[in-house]
Amino acid sequence: MNKLTTLERVTIYFRVTPFLAGEVFFLVGTFCLTAIIARSYAFALFGIAMMIVGGALIRKKIMTIRLANEVLQPGFCTEGYLARVESSNQKINGRRVKIYYYSFSVEGKSHEHEFRSAYHRGLEKGERRKVYYLPENPAKSFIPSLYLNHGKWK
Repeated sequence: MNKLTTLERVTIYFRVTPFLAGEVFFLVGTFCLTAIIARSYAFALFGIAMMIVGGALIRKKIMTIRLANEVLQPGFCTEGYLARVESSNQKINGRRVKIYYYSFSVEGKSHEHEFRSAYHRGLEKGERRKVYYLPENPAKSFIPSLYLNHGKWK
């Protein structure tokens, strides 16, 4: 059984891109909501929009940590390899987001793990990594070394 430490959870949280953007959007949105006091409703609506975007980004980070906890607890692991890389239409800080597809097999059946990042430039096709998965649903998988590059996760 594998268990993430608090430090590892925090590391994963901050490595899910975009770094701190959700938190900044949410705080700016909260500040803009104070414009209601000054009866500046347009500014307040802008604040609500910022809070929604920030909340969505924060939710993505939290869902990644939940997936990691759920998949790592049982500790089923296999080796996967980077099968293909595609460019998406999305950009973060001027960098094109790439979609990395890791292939792995469980009981003779092939599965893929999708990982999106604008910052992992050193990933090369064919490289191998440990893939953790749920035995009842191997489509739910997690690759800790994409977030944690130390100790047992390396």
